[in-house]
Amino acid sequence: MRRNSNRFTYYQNIQRGDVKLGADLKVDPGQKPGHIDFAIKGKWKGKEMEWTTHGIYSIKGDELTVCLPEKFDPWEPENRPKEFKSTKPAPDKGSGFVVYVLKRKK
Repeated sequence: MRRNSNRFTYYQNIQRGDVKLGADLKVDPGQKPGHIDFAIKGKWKGKEMEWTTHGIYSIKGDELTVCLPEKFDPWEPENRPKEFKSTKPAPDKGSGFVVYVLKRKK
């Protein structure tokens, strides 16, 4: 992701430049933990679709921690993770949650 950008691009195969999906990011640092939403456009199960995935984030120093649905599922905001914890899928959902920890290169 480019610095000062609110756009996220996920690549299927970065060597070939195959874009899997793109998303516009919206963050709300006033929530505890902070909320991060990905308004996604891309192919989902072979069809072009749009949906929003709701997650949480935390920034400490040069480290960004994000917890999201494992498969970028189109969940409702009330299904946003409550804590930074990887989980198995809920019985009626397509995925559990996964935690990403990103560190800035110096």
